[in-house]
Amino acid sequence: MPVFRCEPIADLTRQLLFAPPAKRIEQVRRAEKLHDQIEPQENYPLDFVSFRITGYQTERIEPTVLVGCELLADLRQLIDRLSRSVGMPADPDDPVQTVGELADRLSVSPRTIDRYRRDGLRWRWIKRPEGGRKVIAFTADAIEAFRGRHEARVRRASRFTKIEAPQRPRLVEEARRLAADGATLNQVAARLAKKTGRALETMRVLLESHDRRHPGQAIFPDRVRPLTARQKQLIARALQRRVPIDRLVQRLGRNRAAIYRAARDHRAGGLRRLDIRYVFDERFTAEDAEQAIAPLPIETRPAPPTPGRDPAEAGDLPEALRDLYGRPAVEESPTAAFIRYNYLKHKAFTRCRGLGPHDPRTADMRTIEDTLQRGDRIRRHLARTNLHRVLSVTRRHLVDSPGTSTAALAEWLAAGHRVLAEAVESFPFARGQTFEAFLRWRLMRHFAALPAPAGRAQRRLDDRHLVERITDNLRQLDILES
Repeated sequence: MPVFRCEPIADLTRQLLFAPPAKRIEQVRRAEKLHDQIEPQENYPLDFVSFRITGYQTERIEPTVLVGCELLADLRQLIDRLSRSVGMPADPDDPVQTVGELADRLSVSPRTIDRYRRDGLRWRWIKRPEGGRKVIAFTADAIEAFRGRHEARVRRASRFTKIEAPQRPRLVEEARRLAADGATLNQVAARLAKKTGRALETMRVLLESHDRRHPGQAIFPDRVRPLTARQKQLIARALQRRVPIDRLVQRLGRNRAAIYRAARDHRAGGLRRLDIRYVFDERFTAEDAEQAIAPLPIETRPAPPTPGRDPAEAGDLPEALRDLYGRPAVEESPTAAFIRYNYLKHKAFTRCRGLGPHDPRTADMRTIEDTLQRGDRIRRHLARTNLHRVLSVTRRHLVDSPGTSTAALAEWLAAGHRVLAEAVESFPFARGQTFEAFLRWRLMRHFAALPAPAGRAQRRLDDRHLVERITDNLRQLDILES
């Protein structure tokens, strides 16, 4: 299921799904009317959008502004989910057409209609009068609004017809004759496209499909196949290990540009697949967000020196752990750090969605990676400066357990570290609660569900094994760098 581009619209959709069916039907119609009035280049306040859909006026201290092109895509998703949840009834005064009916009317294929939906044609889910499953349909207003914005595209698409079976052999033989004279695939496809009045890509797909189905009679038998995802992965890994580019060129039979392009595609694919989750705040979408959420000194400031720490809780730990679990001498409010951390992830998420599927720019990918690295430094700082709170809560829960040992302490600290890592990711910094209170509540709730230390947790670990176990756990959680 496609995801929303604007988190406020996603929240609004989740709220509207709880409305009665009759109310949802009314809100779908309101959202459809609003969709056709939005201009992609304009900006719109969230209060305005919410009022147009719900009819209720809200007042926000810091109004959220949404970009028109992003809002249009999210309004289509809102209409999709609301109408699917209720099933719009048939209305003689508001006739609709299904995908097949609209394709016949516009003289295009159903796949073209699917592309139109991605590019701005809104739809709704309807109940058929005869019953059965809900189906996608398009209102007359939706069709006219799309045609008004894409008239030339619709008219051009309607001129293309399916290549009939008797015509295919003639095109293949013509392509074979041109190829024998030394023409490349692109040149042959361009000549056939000009001769038949069809798109160049249509001709290219026809010739590639013929060679794939009939390898023994291929028109271009020596043409190099596209690199697979596995080959692109191996190329990227080889370049990271500084394998000479000439060796890759010789082994794969590609030029240097193709090798670098494959590595770039693999890198972009990895960024698109990243699951970037963050706590959204309305300030992130403000025009002056970058200036208002200024970079924090903690990104470059070294950790406080060991003598400046309070070793009260960590006094009986090995010396190698006292600096980790000692209380920082001067603690600053972490709220600004949490805002900056989530804002950086918001920036990276937005840029990942903006990576083009074809020829992604290296500069854009480097910016995304740098943004994520800056966020990681803040995340590690937040986790490191709160380790003493994990130790404090852990000791309070173990103090009443008789016979607890360093093995039990290591096990419970490992559990506390996981809770700390999750708390850093999910802390709702805008609610006015302190992170200390939030973390303590999460830790106490988690520890209350754990069984009392027993069995192997009763044995004592020497200092070396205790240090290794704890530091290994912190590295696995990426709180300490490897």
